[in-house]
Amino acid sequence: MKSVTIDSCEKITELNLSNLGDLHTINITNCPNLVAITCTNNVNLTTFNVSNCNKVKTINISKCTNSGLDIYIVGAPNIEELNISGTNTTKPIRATAELPKLTKLIMNNTNISSIQYGNKTIPKYNNNPIF
Repeated sequence: MKSVTIDSCEKITELNLSNLGDLHTINITNCPNLVAITCTNNVNLTTFNVSNCNKVKTINISKCTNSGLDIYIVGAPNIEELNISGTNTTKPIRATAELPKLTKLIMNNTNISSIQYGNKTIPKYNNNPIF
């Protein structure tokens, strides 16, 4: 399986897409009751997109080691915990808005240097992004 698209699934509350070595793309959209997403150890993942899933509180995308991974968190304003540990992408996480309820950010052993909110420029100090 190379791609997973989950759209408009009202009954799904938790989703685990871990340890799928051939998986390249995950698109999760319009799942109004989804609360937790676990997507770990997917070494070939190139796109992780969560869109219009307003009840999501926890996202774990740790140990997704593809250096070109694009992470989009769009329309998930209630995230409380984000785990990006062991994620090797050098690209910023893209979010459409600030994550005001984020209370736990786990990001050890990662190359991610910033979160980009909307089209705002990522602030820098001495030419380095400020997280």
